[in-house]
Amino acid sequence: MAEKSLIAPLRSKMEQFSELGVESVNDGVALYGKAPFVGPKAFLHTIYPPLSSEGIVVLESEIGVRLPGQLVDFYRECNGLHYFVDTLTFYGLRSKAGRNSAAFYQPYDLKTPNVEERIRGAQDEIIFFAWYDWDGSFVYTKTSDSKIYFCRNDSTTPLKEWPSLRDFIADESERISKLFDEKGQPIDETASTLPV
Repeated sequence: MAEKSLIAPLRSKMEQFSELGVESVNDGVALYGKAPFVGPKAFLHTIYPPLSSEGIVVLESEIGVRLPGQLVDFYRECNGLHYFVDTLTFYGLRSKAGRNSAAFYQPYDLKTPNVEERIRGAQDEIIFFAWYDWDGSFVYTKTSDSKIYFCRNDSTTPLKEWPSLRDFIADESERISKLFDEKGQPIDETASTLPV
């Protein structure tokens, strides 16, 4: 039996907002749940189309490290995503520059936390691949194990960990969805959206 999609829990939660509007733009960028309280063209959720094998090679080249298998699997399903706007965001490969709509609908660049704004002292084996907009905290994995770690934006000291990316996605898709109402608005705007 084929293993279930890695991002299925996130996609399932996103699709629950389809009645608020769904759009597909720029060769397969999927937008779920119009969010006029954020902005006139805003959506709650965005999933970027999967990367090809060549795209994954480019991504690895840009950050200077080979991606572990579970991240490769993730990028074969999608090139990053935004969950409840930017409550939880997965980085990806940005391939277009500029200010036009083609450049707009792209993930945040994986190169930024791994090369350009890397936490001082972060071990070479650490790959930052997601972040929380609450305070800019990061999610990372290591090339030496399959665990997923949550840390602040100024230290790689783990504050929480999950056994795998699959576990992280399943847990966080469920936990975060409970922080928002049926329109995608925060139930309590003062409550932290972090996993700790």
